[in-house]
Amino acid sequence: MDEVKIVAELRRVAQFLASGRYLAVVWSGFENPVKTVECILRVDEGKISFEECREVAKPTSISCEGISESLLLSILCGLTPEEIEVAGKKIYGFSYSREVAERIWRLVEWVDKNIEYDYRKKALEIPGVYRPSETLSLRRGVCIDYAVLYVAALLYTGIDRVFIITTSNPPHAAAMVYVDNIPVILEQHLPPRETADYIQYDFSGSLPVDEVIEISRQRDGGTVLKIRRYTSITVTDSWPQDIFPPNMAADVMEYLNRSAGIAIDPQLGSMLEYNVSFGVIRLPGVETFTELTVPLSVYYTPIFHSQWVRYIASNVVDLSKKMGIDIKSLWMEIREDTVKLAYTDELLPRVNVYRDDILLIEVRSSGHIDSVLLEITRMNLERVAGIAPPGYVYTNLKTVKADEWISENGFVSIEVSLDKLRSTLGNGEYLILIWVKEAGWDEEKLCYVYKLSLP
Repeated sequence: MDEVKIVAELRRVAQFLASGRYLAVVWSGFENPVKTVECILRVDEGKISFEECREVAKPTSISCEGISESLLLSILCGLTPEEIEVAGKKIYGFSYSREVAERIWRLVEWVDKNIEYDYRKKALEIPGVYRPSETLSLRRGVCIDYAVLYVAALLYTGIDRVFIITTSNPPHAAAMVYVDNIPVILEQHLPPRETADYIQYDFSGSLPVDEVIEISRQRDGGTVLKIRRYTSITVTDSWPQDIFPPNMAADVMEYLNRSAGIAIDPQLGSMLEYNVSFGVIRLPGVETFTELTVPLSVYYTPIFHSQWVRYIASNVVDLSKKMGIDIKSLWMEIREDTVKLAYTDELLPRVNVYRDDILLIEVRSSGHIDSVLLEITRMNLERVAGIAPPGYVYTNLKTVKADEWISENGFVSIEVSLDKLRSTLGNGEYLILIWVKEAGWDEEKLCYVYKLSLP
């Protein structure tokens, strides 16, 4: 063994030890040491000296019991090959994605659903670090327990370098891993966060780093802890916009179409545009260490784009289940943390509106159209009139009689002159709400909203 190298490494360790005498055990290999040396290590104000060094057949047994005062040894005892396997198989089973981003999201998602924060351990200041098997058995833990569990599971999947970052004010610990050369923090809840965003939002721009512990797994299954101390971490934000990208809504709709067979209907977008009829999903905010709540979208990063798409889509599916609606078609908009949805439980007929000197409205369906209702409102949705076929009038509303109204099974064509509309309504901007009832439907359904400008 390289004695100079051993001394150099022990000097790095000694800076974390109080003055006193220690047993230093150095060996190569993990479960089956090739060569082992034991020394009495004396530490005196950071300086080290050796006494009684000897080569032994195997290392002295090191117990993982009663080590609550040693954070590093507690972490090491929680990252034995056995603990790594327990964590990995419990969370991933026997297979995991080749994509590192998918492994990380799946891990945080599983922990978010299955592990709770141990407020009792925190309040009573119970010392020690739970090993992954303990955290999984208890189904709870504090921040360092989460971090060790994350590290064990990631090492199981073959990720070779994982980190634990600790802070002293406030006291906290979190796992960190690199994805495409970008450091990502794994907190107790979704989503995984770029470290730059974590510093900016969770710690208001300044992360008081106590130490960074780098953990890697050896080829023989062992673990090596490398310790580096920093007063701060400098990182680059790969997505400084901190909002969802413009294509997010389109990607979520495409995912729902592929995975759930929900039709994408741009016609429903007219309802969102004019705030006529829609549902709203507000993604949950994130409470930071400064006791502020920030929008979930600030943690968006392209690294996890496909996972974000799936996450938002799952919120749509959950909404439909809660409302007892079998969504057949939809359109959505996403702005910050608000998802606006226009959706129906039927596939709607197609509506086209053409304008010249006349207004031409055509409705086409593969089924039989029982009725079409045309309602005119102001831009604030105040009802002012309706367009009716010859021989019909609206009660309690002004009636604009159509010049032509043709209805043939699955096709309806309606014409009305702009002059007639202007003389009845006056100049201004209006909305025409087009309602259709097909055979077999219990009532009319809003199919399209058209903005009518009468200068």
